[in-house]
Amino acid sequence: MDRLGPSRVIIPCLSVTILAFSLLSASVHWVPTTLAPFPVLSGVVAWGIAHWPFYPAQQAGGTNIAGLRGTPISLSLNASFMYLSYSLGAALGSLTLSFTSMDNLGWIAALCKVAALTLTASIGKHLAQAQKEAIHCRIRYPLPRGRHLRQFTGS
Repeated sequence: MDRLGPSRVIIPCLSVTILAFSLLSASVHWVPTTLAPFPVLSGVVAWGIAHWPFYPAQQAGGTNIAGLRGTPISLSLNASFMYLSYSLGAALGSLTLSFTSMDNLGWIAALCKVAALTLTASIGKHLAQAQKEAIHCRIRYPLPRGRHLRQFTGS
């Protein structure tokens, strides 16, 4: 993951998870009961494999954005938002079970992952643009000789 960077790990993990959740619901709807264990097991294994590298990559991404001084805050916020997302996921699952059936939980989970993938791609696009603008500004307006950026930013 260190060589690839967080976004090159997070995006495939989210994509595989979308496919895994979709496979779980699709197998319930369209695969005969005698054959269902095979796609269900495949979906659960894919889900597990996709989530194994996801959280370290997510933490590394937050640490990269926050910098060394902001790492404790970044990791605390990451944990807090993970707990919030668990709560929201449980509430959404409860609503899904209340108004539809258990067969549709995979579709709803896949939709949530599509939203996460869209948000991740959007944030990545904005960060790349901000980095490009920062580099352009640094080239266009170089620092005076003997000065370092941290002298101007207070870092």
